[in-house]
Amino acid sequence: MVTPEDKRIDRYIWGLAPEMRGMVTSANPLTIQSAVALANRLTIDAVRAGVWKKDNVGNTRREDNQSRNRGRGNPDKRQRTAVWKPRSSKENLSKTE
Repeated sequence: MVTPEDKRIDRYIWGLAPEMRGMVTSANPLTIQSAVALANRLTIDAVRAGVWKKDNVGNTRREDNQSRNRGRGNPDKRQRTAVWKPRSSKENLSKTE
């Protein structure tokens, strides 16, 4: 029989990076706390060893948002509009001479 704890562990493991997923699954954690602790230790060790760069850990949400916004432009950019600005009298004189 599959317990709710087993389901939580499976959902957590499938949310991990593919490189981590196999290592945590092979350890066969019995509680969600042990799965989280193991994944945390493995991630820290991988970052220290230089397998992963610290900047790349946890950026999956940004990649998902970029794929959802494809074709819609960048929402962070403001709409470019022309602004009318009158020239000073000095600018007018220098251009006419």
